[in-house]
Amino acid sequence: MADAVTAQDAATPEVFVTDDGETSADPGTKLALENLRLQKARTAKESRPAHLDPEGNWGEPSSWMQLSIRLEKPTYKVGESVNATIIVRNLDQKPREYMVLLPLDLGFGLSLFASGKPEPVPTKSEARESNAFGKRLSRLITGGRSFGLSPKEQRKHEMCLNWFYDLTQPGSYQIMALREIDDPDTGGKSLISTKSAAFEIVSGNSSDIRTNVPSIGFQGSPVMPTTEARQTGAAPVTSFHSKTGLLQTSEANTAPRPVAAPSLAEAGSTSSRAEKGWTWGILFAAIAAFVGSIVWVLRRRGRGS
Repeated sequence: MADAVTAQDAATPEVFVTDDGETSADPGTKLALENLRLQKARTAKESRPAHLDPEGNWGEPSSWMQLSIRLEKPTYKVGESVNATIIVRNLDQKPREYMVLLPLDLGFGLSLFASGKPEPVPTKSEARESNAFGKRLSRLITGGRSFGLSPKEQRKHEMCLNWFYDLTQPGSYQIMALREIDDPDTGGKSLISTKSAAFEIVSGNSSDIRTNVPSIGFQGSPVMPTTEARQTGAAPVTSFHSKTGLLQTSEANTAPRPVAAPSLAEAGSTSSRAEKGWTWGILFAAIAAFVGSIVWVLRRRGRGS
């Protein structure tokens, strides 16, 4: 019987195993997971060398790392989720570590360009701010996480670009990632980037409108609660979509809906009824007071006679 394939077989220039975060303390289970990842890598497009994977938009290697950014397809309808996958690849023969900051547009230095415009498209947080100080505040780092990669290993980080950018305008776009990494051998730093991934937004209705749903992009990591959930302590039942990295809430259809505000006609009608009620009340009170005063005068006269 042939020996089982081990993860060491993946340490070749022909294939790069994707670390999906799954592991086990049991040696047999761990070996089975490594073999499964290796089998997937042998047929996955993103596991091929960069020159054989043009869809990955791989950038030039710098130090030990190489970056890729890929999209699911080249064309999207307005309102449709534009999901991007960034792949971090370890080209070295040594294990390496890297840090990813949150939000992910900071962690990977995303830059989006619209066709015909030299300046990058501002993120949603930047667009909401009207001054330079506010923009700096909106870009404050909120956290991060460290990842380790074995030799010839890579990791995926998935995100929904609609979460960071307003993609409601039809047109042609290009997205790329750029980041600075530490070089443990020299003690210096290197800049590394991807090539640009092109896509197009076209007019048309889409039922896949999820522009306000964050994509965490950490495989095997817990889903971060929404701001509302953190503030109120609510804990809706959620699930993590392995393909798009999108937060899905099963209570979305059962949440209470706000009461609609009354129309101007309804408000006017209500106000008119209230005014009529006050008028009749004052009139009856005046009549009662008048009748009461007459009765009082008649009684006084009767006593005097």
